[in-house]
Amino acid sequence: MRVIIPQDVDDICTDADKDLSGQITAGELYKAFVMGQLSFNLIKKTTFVHKTYIDSQCQLADLLEWMKYEDGSKAALWSVPQTFTLFFAFVLALYIHLGIAEVFPVGEALYQSASVGGSFAISRMWDQDSEWAWVKGTFAPNYLVQNLDIEPRPGRISGNNQLVGGLRFRRMVSERSEFSNIPEELLKVNDPTLTTHSRQGARQAEDRFVLYHEKYDVILERIDNLTKGFLDYNTTSFSIDALMYNELSGTFTIQEMYTELGQEGSWRQRLKYRESWTVSPYRDLSSIIPDVIFGLIIIRLLITETKELVPAVIGGFDSTMASWLFWNIIDWLAILGGFVIMGLWALIRLQVSGTLLPAILAYPTASLDAIVMQNQTYMTTDEISIIAPQEKLEEMLKNIYNIAEAISAIHKTFRSLAFFYMFVLMIKFFKSFNSNKRLEIVIGTLSSSAVDVAHFFIIFMSIFSSYAVAGMFMFGNQEEGYSTLLSSHFYTWQSYSKVTDFTNIIRSPLGEVVGFAWTLTYEGIVVRLLLTILAGIIFCAYSAKKAELGDPQTIPGQVREALQDLRDTKDFLKLKGLIFELEDEEFPAHTDELVTVKSLMKAFKKGGLSPENAEYLIRKASRHASMKQGDILLTLNGSLQLVSVIRTATEKTALLLTQLIALMKLERSKPQQERYDAIMEGFDPNDDASMDKMYELQRQKMLRYQSRTGGSGSFALANTGMSDVGRPDSQGAFGALPTPVVSPSRYSQASGSPSKDEKRRRGSFDAKFAVAGPSPLEQTLLDRIQAVTAQVVCVCDDQQDQHQKIRSALDVCLEEMRERDIELMGRMDNLLDRTDGCQTGLTDLQGTLEGADLLSVQQLPKKISQLLRLAKQSQEEPPANDPLKKVGNQLALLEQRVTNVHAGMDNVAIFHAHLERVSQEVADLANHQSTEDSLFGLLEGCSRSGCASCAGSLLLLW
Repeated sequence: MRVIIPQDVDDICTDADKDLSGQITAGELYKAFVMGQLSFNLIKKTTFVHKTYIDSQCQLADLLEWMKYEDGSKAALWSVPQTFTLFFAFVLALYIHLGIAEVFPVGEALYQSASVGGSFAISRMWDQDSEWAWVKGTFAPNYLVQNLDIEPRPGRISGNNQLVGGLRFRRMVSERSEFSNIPEELLKVNDPTLTTHSRQGARQAEDRFVLYHEKYDVILERIDNLTKGFLDYNTTSFSIDALMYNELSGTFTIQEMYTELGQEGSWRQRLKYRESWTVSPYRDLSSIIPDVIFGLIIIRLLITETKELVPAVIGGFDSTMASWLFWNIIDWLAILGGFVIMGLWALIRLQVSGTLLPAILAYPTASLDAIVMQNQTYMTTDEISIIAPQEKLEEMLKNIYNIAEAISAIHKTFRSLAFFYMFVLMIKFFKSFNSNKRLEIVIGTLSSSAVDVAHFFIIFMSIFSSYAVAGMFMFGNQEEGYSTLLSSHFYTWQSYSKVTDFTNIIRSPLGEVVGFAWTLTYEGIVVRLLLTILAGIIFCAYSAKKAELGDPQTIPGQVREALQDLRDTKDFLKLKGLIFELEDEEFPAHTDELVTVKSLMKAFKKGGLSPENAEYLIRKASRHASMKQGDILLTLNGSLQLVSVIRTATEKTALLLTQLIALMKLERSKPQQERYDAIMEGFDPNDDASMDKMYELQRQKMLRYQSRTGGSGSFALANTGMSDVGRPDSQGAFGALPTPVVSPSRYSQASGSPSKDEKRRRGSFDAKFAVAGPSPLEQTLLDRIQAVTAQVVCVCDDQQDQHQKIRSALDVCLEEMRERDIELMGRMDNLLDRTDGCQTGLTDLQGTLEGADLLSVQQLPKKISQLLRLAKQSQEEPPANDPLKKVGNQLALLEQRVTNVHAGMDNVAIFHAHLERVSQEVADLANHQSTEDSLFGLLEGCSRSGCASCAGSLLLLW
């Protein structure tokens, strides 16, 4: 029996009040019951398997699933504030220490100083001569300003950037090698004077320095010397480096104006490369707060994960591998990444304060600046040598730049790790979002659509790459964006093809047609069609996930529930340890599939699992499994199955209705058929005299038939019946049936609403036909048949009652056996508990007997024997009302009843043997009185045998 729940009442009210009037009529309520959501749910649950869960027990798999879900959701919920705090602390610390807002304007000012102003624009630089022209005409005048009236402070660039020592000119040179990429016959044509070939050996750096304290003429002379052979065929790259310090932002900046010398002879300028780092990031003590918060959270994460990992390691290899879930890996990545970033930051600080600053302070910048400011002019090489030799100053500058390059590499690695660490924190947000169903919608959308999106990108990338590579083949020799394979993909995705002048690129009549066809098909297929399909895939996944979750709980409600649950379960065992013990493959704590309170307490007896804790675990697991099962969602196969069930029921109903309509039509057509028969016989159906004549003719035919058969077939069953028990109008298995009437003509059985003339004619016919009633012999035989049939039916009813009693008794016995099994299981559990108690008592006894009196120990066997005798006496025989004895008595009674049934069946077999003589005796019944006596004897024997088939056979024969 299904219990009505509040949700069912809501469904009934909703279905009954479709018009939203707030009132429900009887008709609307009836439709809500038979055509509403409640009836539809009942049909689904009866058609499909729907498991029922109770709070007192659950399956082991359901318990483990809930424990993992609960542990993960609670951990994710409590990690939300921690993750947000970690994220904001990390972002704030990097924003303060990296100083991106201050560093970018400094770099842009330096780039503008190098590229704008002067006699040679950087955009005109394309080879070695233009490179040196740019250095002498634009770079040197802007970076080495020596007009003390305009800039009284030596070495200042763009106002507040102080150059450290001077500039470094570096080239990367490749050693010559015997290996060559061209055939030997072309070597002499390529370079007949050389025996070795350039750019085939190892690379090494070669540096030249220009001090900003030197006069500008001396600096130009040094630059002119570099133009003579410094950049030869073995040079792969050339750069001008400047290390500066900005006192307002408190940062060091190393700028590298880099030019790459391609093998094909091209000069590619990379003038914006720079790296900046702070000198004293903790001048304000408040800036250390984000670092401390970040470090404490990382340490707390380490402690938490270690507490979870140590029990898993102790549990063995299986539990260790089971503990390495996806979110645990993300937590460990966050921990390791945090420690690496903190270690790199500490290394940068040590390098700056312990290596770079002492090297800069060792350089005689103050002495050289003082001489320049005192003399109001810059110095020659000899004047600088008074303070320190030129070679020593260049060596000190080389050391400073090497240290700055090392710090720059570490700082760049630090920024790169921070870049990737942000994505680790982003994934940690996803873990936190899993704690709430509303936040899980987006994550579920991404995860559920991942497979479809992956397959989509296989098609997308094949089409997109085809267009990108085709663009490289067509435009690569004219457009820089399509000159390489990688850049062609990026350029195609970024710009949707900015190529418009196809005739100028392809230089053929078909150029414009091919170019525009390539562009239009790309935008139509890739941009419009494929990206729209991708959006459709995402939207479908989102709609499905939203429909699956319904109306989930909000974050404030979940937090309140979690706090209440935390207060209620503060003394309970931790779920993580229980999961490890249950999943141990070698020695699992609970081996049975069915989990009860008693079995769970026994499994974790050493851990001290309380009854309240066990009841809480089982109740929550059962309800979680029930909620997960949820309502039955009709899939395509399920819908087809439900439609087939409804179709079968509809076809049965349609068949019954067809049969009923056919019977109704037959009954309605009987009066008309009687008229047709009268016409066919040559009588007028509208003339009463003619119809009376037809009835008289039928009566005469019947009398002649009686005279030939001796009256054996001239009786009717219309007025005799078959007693209250055996007649067809009694209430049987098929309900109330009409009493059949046997008359000389089948037309006299017509029903419906006949007219008065028809009733009169039928009355006259019955009056005339009533003359031929049954003979006394026939009436006696019919009475005997009715009596025997009634007795047979009574015997059959008694047998059916006996079968029903036997079935009820068997059900009672089975129920008592189940109760007995439950009682025996309880006794077994009590016996096992007592055995455990005895084992504990023996252990305590062993500890107690240590050092005890020998005489007392010698008396122990006698006392134990007395205890055994008392224990044997306590084992009494089961009482008389023991359920097992009741079951035995019931089975004996059932056996006796079954024996009686078999005896009755033997009588039935005997009666079937008598049936072979019935036909012959009935045929001679009218002429031979002895045959009648024999038949009566046969019927009496049938009555005594109790066979139910006698009456039907005799009625069929008569």
